[in-house]
Amino acid sequence: HAVPFAMVQSQAKSSSTPPLKPFVLATLAYYGLMYRHLHLYMPLFKTQLLDTKALWATEAAQNLIQRLHFRSIIPVAKQFYYYDLCFPFIYGPCLYLFYGYLLSMHGPNSPKNKPSGRSGICLTPFLAGFFDTLENLAILALMHYYDGKKVIRELALFGGMMTLCKWNSFVVLPL
Repeated sequence: HAVPFAMVQSQAKSSSTPPLKPFVLATLAYYGLMYRHLHLYMPLFKTQLLDTKALWATEAAQNLIQRLHFRSIIPVAKQFYYYDLCFPFIYGPCLYLFYGYLLSMHGPNSPKNKPSGRSGICLTPFLAGFFDTLENLAILALMHYYDGKKVIRELALFGGMMTLCKWNSFVVLPL
């Protein structure tokens, strides 16, 4: 009894690809927990977080950290950024699988589906995660080294550049 080649090929392809649903569910659950924590304390922050903007400069960091310091809630903000520090390790694999899934829909003859293009596009979530991690470390360091008067200018510029690189990795590189 012969089995059609197309059926065997589709079964092999589906078994070699990790399932996307568990990664999506884990990402959404973590995101929900992280932002639930944030929204409980957001009225205390009374400002927009730095890493939600495309680019932020020293003045924005100074304003946010000064407000947090004045309200004595820097420990609460640090706790959020510790959660945010772990988030790239969850959304990176999820987006990697999602990009791979989207590329597989283009078919094998698509220029985007060639080995060099595919690996470049699929690796962008890890690049974004790398920049996101550096950005969060910079924000945590800004809060840690705040002396009550001013933030460290170079650290704020570095954090702002990492935010720009993160958003570019999400939006520009996959295109």
